[in-house]
Amino acid sequence: MIPVWTVRSDREALAETVAESIAHTLLEAIERRGRAFVAFAGGSTPAPAYARLVEHPKLDWGKVVVTLTDERLAPAGHPARNEGLLEPFRSKGASFVPLEDEAAIARMPEFDSVLLGMGADGHTASLFPGAGELETAMDPRGERAVLTITPAELPPEAPFSRLTLTVPRLARTRCCNIMITGEAKKAIAEDAVKNGDPCDPPIRGVLHALPVRPEFFWSP
Repeated sequence: MIPVWTVRSDREALAETVAESIAHTLLEAIERRGRAFVAFAGGSTPAPAYARLVEHPKLDWGKVVVTLTDERLAPAGHPARNEGLLEPFRSKGASFVPLEDEAAIARMPEFDSVLLGMGADGHTASLFPGAGELETAMDPRGERAVLTITPAELPPEAPFSRLTLTVPRLARTRCCNIMITGEAKKAIAEDAVKNGDPCDPPIRGVLHALPVRPEFFWSP
């Protein structure tokens, strides 16, 4: 499906818009079925949106179940782990399902909201180009919910393999938002909408597997 694009002039406005969009989706889910299920991206880009979202005055976080789209396989409490981003939500009462518990991730109903980011190489979650496990994780008919991925190049500041939601698990969602910044990433995203190798870049395979229209949130 052709994505929707929401553009903001700066990153502060972008974070506010993303937070409001997710809040609206979660509130609707809570009203409809009493609970909401959401998968949040790691990394620095969405952090300002999370800081706003967790303080939303109408959200009852005790009715929200959160997980991550991906996690670094670092020791518990290590600053490289993404789970620290979710601590403010957990302190407000949100339930947390770690990616290490694949059976629990698989049992979760469809997500009400998935928030993804995207790297300069077109990776999203921890679906990295060139990773040996990539084709398995990208298979839309695959049965796994979570896979271990080892990027071809490990950054020195975080030299860890990753856990990632697979494409079929990511695609089980009512809403998918992708938050990106900068002209280079915008160009990659626009190209990924076109038909081509779903693994090159991986964001292409995710976009084409989604049953709903994705929405890109972008600022310079």
